[in-house]
Amino acid sequence: MGDPYDPETMAVLKEEWKKIDAKSEECKGKMSHKADGVDGLKPFDQCMPKVVKEYKTKKKIYCASWAAPQDDKAPICVATQQGFVLTLDAKTMQYVKPPAKEGFVLECAITDDLRYIVTGGMQNAIKVYDTSKVANGCTTCTGQLSDPDPALDFAAHDGYIAALEFVPKSNGAKLLSASGDGTIKLWDFSEKAWSHTYKGHTADVTGVCTCEDDPNMFASSSTDKSVRVWDMRCPYAVRKFVAKYSTNCCAFLPQAKGVAAGCDNASWETFDVGCNLQIGRGKVKKGRAESIAVSASGRTTYLGWDNDDAGFLLVADTYNPGSMKKIEGKERHTDMVKCLALSPDGNGLASCSFDGNMKIWAAP
Repeated sequence: MGDPYDPETMAVLKEEWKKIDAKSEECKGKMSHKADGVDGLKPFDQCMPKVVKEYKTKKKIYCASWAAPQDDKAPICVATQQGFVLTLDAKTMQYVKPPAKEGFVLECAITDDLRYIVTGGMQNAIKVYDTSKVANGCTTCTGQLSDPDPALDFAAHDGYIAALEFVPKSNGAKLLSASGDGTIKLWDFSEKAWSHTYKGHTADVTGVCTCEDDPNMFASSSTDKSVRVWDMRCPYAVRKFVAKYSTNCCAFLPQAKGVAAGCDNASWETFDVGCNLQIGRGKVKKGRAESIAVSASGRTTYLGWDNDDAGFLLVADTYNPGSMKKIEGKERHTDMVKCLALSPDGNGLASCSFDGNMKIWAAP
């Protein structure tokens, strides 16, 4: 097919994209497919997660990022409105590393070896903390990490940082950042510079997700009402899905065979990457889907909301969105659920809320 930058090739691609956009427009808002064998699956009401641990603060909790298990610990990095980025053991809620002091943080990520913590937010910059100078195993941590390494700070976005994700199986060497400037950048830690800028969205990029099964693939959500799937080796998106409303977050189904997005106007949509079509759309009475995660099996989709009913966590059947259940009672959050993060082994789910709580759920 030639060089993707070649004008003749790009003209052909643009014509094909027009056809895809027309098909997506025709199908959006509809349920065009239901997986075979749904009736033979485990009853949906047996797929509900249970809270096993809880971390409480007096301020909002914005986001969480899991690292690989370490010496029987389940490290998780958490950013709070108090201006701290904490690294905790999700099993005990004790500190694994001293906190980093950082204001205006919206997003954080941590490498699997716990060496680097990256943060981003309204300052349009990505800051990097090197934790190698502090000991593992601290449980009180009255001190804090030293200032971020200026040689590793990246200030190449022209908008707020909306999402940060380390690329799976890259040993922390590659980082994806999504921004309100409408772009996604790939950062190379070894070169201390960005290696590529992915363009195509026409408004804020609100989320990015990666896939453990295929580290070359990632997806992005945007207020331009699209969800795009990218191959890091290509300069342009390999799939573009048009949702009915602005998309605020996204998550891959297993093996990157599908992608789900949480939307404005109380809805979420799921798309099949292979057939390039929507396969499901779910809706609640009112609210805005702020966060989304898909179980390791792909059976259930978890959604965090912001609405007049305070925040709530919804569990939905991925292949039959009409089957859904809201978490009620003492386990529920009482304000916006801003982040949902599935653990690397798929057994745990972290939910971060503006009610000041981070809950760790046992995901069946």
